Amino acid sequence: MNKEETFLISQLQSGNKAAFEYIFKSYYDSLCLYSYRYVKDKVLAEDVVADFFERFYNKRLQLNVNVSIRSYLFTSIRNLSLNSIRDQKNNLSIDEIEPDESSDILGVKPKDFSSLLDEDVQAKIEEAINLLPDQCRLIFQMSRFQKMKYKEISDELDISVKTVETQISRALKKLRTELKDYLHLFII
Repeated sequence: MNKEETFLISQLQSGNKAAFEYIFKSYYDSLCLYSYRYVKDKVLAEDVVADFFERFYNKRLQLNVNVSIRSYLFTSIRNLSLNSIRDQKNNLSIDEIEPDESSDILGVKPKDFSSLLDEDVQAKIEEAINLLPDQCRLIFQMSRFQKMKYKEISDELDISVKTVETQISRALKKLRTELKDYLHLFII
């Protein structure tokens, strides 16, 4: 945390409402967008952020911020968003729960996947796959998710097997780079 942020936190703790308003106005919109990435509901994302800021202000005297304000805020919102998702799932009856095929990552069903990796890691995997170039992503998905052999992919896309091999290799390299902080949790 730099000197400006230390001063801002001390002003917040001393009851300076202008310090709180500055933090709120500076981060509210980006925190709502960040929460939305997890909860996929605009109103819920805004509620998560509003609830956070209410608690943030009410507990300002107990604040112990050792990192940048930005890191503190985004980490808090991520955790609250994930808690909100968990709470919503816990409040659903078994009949209301339907599998979400879009969250079927690496061939594992969502129910099983959540026991292996938390939603944050799952979102990172989806983001990393979506960052791949179109053809590379298509070939990777056909290989990993549809369990197609390289020859089958080459026949379907009318490309050489060597091109398929090259694209899979590129995809894996890019995914390893994007997910380097998570590689200890799974093997691509």
